Amino acid sequence: MGTHKIHDYVYRLVSKSQEGFRILPMYQQQMISRGALCNVCNSISSDHFEQISNVYLENTSEPETYLGVIGGILGNFVFHRKLLGAIGVDKLQKLGRIVTVCDEAGKILPSFLCLLINERTNLSLTRGTVPNQPSVCKMCGRLRYWPGWPPETWYILRRDWTSDADIAFMRFPICSPHMWELVIRPLGLEALDATRLSVVDAARDGWPDNAEAIAKECVSRGLVS
Repeated sequence: MGTHKIHDYVYRLVSKSQEGFRILPMYQQQMISRGALCNVCNSISSDHFEQISNVYLENTSEPETYLGVIGGILGNFVFHRKLLGAIGVDKLQKLGRIVTVCDEAGKILPSFLCLLINERTNLSLTRGTVPNQPSVCKMCGRLRYWPGWPPETWYILRRDWTSDADIAFMRFPICSPHMWELVIRPLGLEALDATRLSVVDAARDGWPDNAEAIAKECVSRGLVS
């Protein structure tokens, strides 16, 4: 992708579409019953992560969107194949597992693929200056961290960004200036936008830089639910 440098900012990809994806409730319950999903926070089990090959939705038609999230499963982003092709399947495969998207009848929605991310092992976060109170899931131990509002106060830590990366997952899809400015934005996808995030050297939220340390501090303070 050319010469890279350590940037002072990156971009968070944002869908402007009001349409979304809804997980099929029966499929969600099946995943919970076999231990593939935590029944408290809906994060994907590390033991079952590699076994998931598709996801089933209530959607019976394809939404008019290029990027979306399936409600009911934590750690996923659905990409339209046009966006996926621009970013590069190989880059997204490094972040997680790409699976097919099906409707409730099992018919594949051909315009979309879903990137699943194991949030129990991928601990990179988009941070905020005044986040909601972090906590740890009482069932699976996943760290809950919401950066708070407004998004203009969000940032990422330099330690979490690889200087030669073009795309990353930090609870949100994050891309390099090169990827947004020269690859994605020129596509002219009206339902897709991006917001700029600062890349900083130290956390500004009063919590440790390391996500594992945040989780340990949550446990020590009784922030488990």
